[in-house]
Amino acid sequence: MTGKSSRYRFVDVQGDVHPGKVLRASDPEAVYVVPWGRPWAALVRRHLQRRNRRVLTTTDTVEIGGLPFPARPPWIYLEGGAIFRRGGMSVLYRYRDRRDGAARIVKVIAFRQALDLAMSELVLARKEVPGLFPVLEIAQVADDVYILMPEADGDAWSGGATVRRTLQRTAEALVHLHRAGWVHCDVKPANILIYGSRPYLADPGIAVPAGTLLRRVRCSLRFAPPEWIEAYREKQPVRIDASADVYSFAMTALTLLLGAYPLGDLTEGELLLAYLHGGIHRRCAEMARRIPGALGGVLSSALVSEPPMRPVVEAILSALKEQDRREAHHG
Repeated sequence: MTGKSSRYRFVDVQGDVHPGKVLRASDPEAVYVVPWGRPWAALVRRHLQRRNRRVLTTTDTVEIGGLPFPARPPWIYLEGGAIFRRGGMSVLYRYRDRRDGAARIVKVIAFRQALDLAMSELVLARKEVPGLFPVLEIAQVADDVYILMPEADGDAWSGGATVRRTLQRTAEALVHLHRAGWVHCDVKPANILIYGSRPYLADPGIAVPAGTLLRRVRCSLRFAPPEWIEAYREKQPVRIDASADVYSFAMTALTLLLGAYPLGDLTEGELLLAYLHGGIHRRCAEMARRIPGALGGVLSSALVSEPPMRPVVEAILSALKEQDRREAHHG
């Protein structure tokens, strides 16, 4: 599904096409959904796999990466199929669910090429962490992982929710994620999606368990904490903990509250030079202090360069709620 074509179709073997016809001819551009337990299913599955066709087998549960996942067959209702967006290690396709006409997104990750990325998505979907963008289904097809999701209504910039409500929901998601022992590693406005008028934290593909030692973190430089930049400069590994998410979330909050990235339109190269010469975190902390009330103070303390000195996400969430209560009281 990650080839050159921009259109793929899911074929329901038995519902859309007779099994005998599949044995005589098959489409290399299709994904064949084969029901489990039918007398002919194993024969059809082996036949398709020998011809290097994509086969998605529906079962009561399917094991992916050693984890059990429910495997209901909503794939057979997907129509159309066109590339929606290409990422660094994944491709997103947009489909239409013919049952209700709703748009669906299928995220395809090449399992062998990006095993860590696929496993992070799989593990967190299995844990059902509250506040993360909903995942409808997951399946493994040959060497790819397919993740079925609803299409978002917009992102943090789209105005689908107030800024403080967006920040509160994102902070709540981070609290749940950190309590589950994970660090998101890529908190930024583009990874806050609106669905059904509710903000969700999305794209946990590079999330890792807290305490993981990484040689390099693939994240947005604009929202990366200073210790990651320093480790990159010194070519040293960095141990990941929740304080990194705290910094990135504080920078995200500052960006959304100001209405623009606080450091302007610097390129990533210019940002890297600015980081290496120091002072970026101090400038952002000064900007945060201008935000009224306790929120400005806690965001400022979250943007310091020393990870142990940063507050926990719960402190930022508490300040956001307190500001809402105070404004409601005065309003």
